[in-house]
Amino acid sequence: MKCPRCEAEISNTTTFCARCEASIVPVAAHASASYQATPMSFSYLPAGTPPWPTTVPQRHPSQTDQLAHAQIAQDTNNLSLARKNPVGRALLSVVLLLFICLFGVGGTAGVIAFKESLSPSSDMANKNSNLSRASSEPAATATSQANSEANATATPVAPSQFPKPTSYSTASNADVNLSLQYPSNWTVDPPQKSPDAVILTLHPQPNLGVGALLFSHFSDATSATIKNPDELNQQTLEIVSKDATNIQSVALSNATPTIAGTNWKESDETCILSNGLKVHLTSITVQHGKDYYNIIFLTLHAVHSEVLQTYIQPILNSLHFIQ
Repeated sequence: MKCPRCEAEISNTTTFCARCEASIVPVAAHASASYQATPMSFSYLPAGTPPWPTTVPQRHPSQTDQLAHAQIAQDTNNLSLARKNPVGRALLSVVLLLFICLFGVGGTAGVIAFKESLSPSSDMANKNSNLSRASSEPAATATSQANSEANATATPVAPSQFPKPTSYSTASNADVNLSLQYPSNWTVDPPQKSPDAVILTLHPQPNLGVGALLFSHFSDATSATIKNPDELNQQTLEIVSKDATNIQSVALSNATPTIAGTNWKESDETCILSNGLKVHLTSITVQHGKDYYNIIFLTLHAVHSEVLQTYIQPILNSLHFIQ
C-alpha cells in the first residue's frame, strides 16, 4: 500500500513511513482496515498538562504598580508645570547649585560629619570633635570646575569655629542690576541669562554650612506674571524644597528686611533633605521699578544663625542697585 501523506510504497502492516516519518494509524471501516498518516509529535510535559498559552495573559496592576505610575505621572506633571511657569524655568537650571555648594561634589565625609553634628544624642563638644576629625573629598560646583583644586583640601568646620572673612571682593553686573561685596576666597559665576531672568550665582567655600547664594533679576515679561513678593517667595521655596520632607514655615521677627535702602519681603522654612539633613531655606524678594528681584540661599539648620551673621548678612548689607 501507499503512504497517505507522501504516497511512498509501504508494507500493509507497517505503522511508520520511513520516507516522510509519518505514523500510520489504522482506521476501522466496515470489515476492512484502512490507514491514515498523522504527524509525529513529542512533548516533555506530563500527560494531562494543559496546552501552553499562545497569548500573554492580561495582568491586573497591583496597588504598588498603581502608586508608582501615579507618582511618575505626578512628578512629570510637576516638572511640566514648573517649566511652563517662567519663574520655574528660570530657577530649574540653577537650583541644584544650592545643594552642590553646601556639600561639595562627592563630599560624602563632609555630609556625614554635618549629619553627626545634627544628632540630638550628641552634645556640642562631641559635634565639634566629629566635625574636626572628618575630611571631605575634592569639592567642585556644577559651573565652576576650575575651582575644584582650590577646594580639594577643604574640611568641614565646626559650628563654633567659622572663619570670619578677612577681605572682600566686589561683584557688579548691569544685567542683574546689582552690585555687592563677597569674601575674597568665594567665587562668582558669570550671570546665567534667559528670556525669563538673569541669575548671578555666588559660591562659598565648601562645607561652611551654607550653599550658594542666587541673585535673580526677573525680566519685564516674567515680572508681569508675578502678583507680589510673597507669591514669588512661595514659588521659589516650593521649587527648592520639591523633594524635601517635613517642610515647616519659620516665624520671622522681621519679615521686611531693609536691603539696598528698600524694604524686601522675606519667607523662611525648614525641611529635611533626602539624606536626612535639616536645612533652613530663605527667599527674599522685592519689586524695584517694574521688575522683581529675588535672593535665595540655604544653610544647615543647626548653624543657621552663625552662618547668617558671619557670611550672609555682610553681603546683604553691601548690596545695592546699579540703577
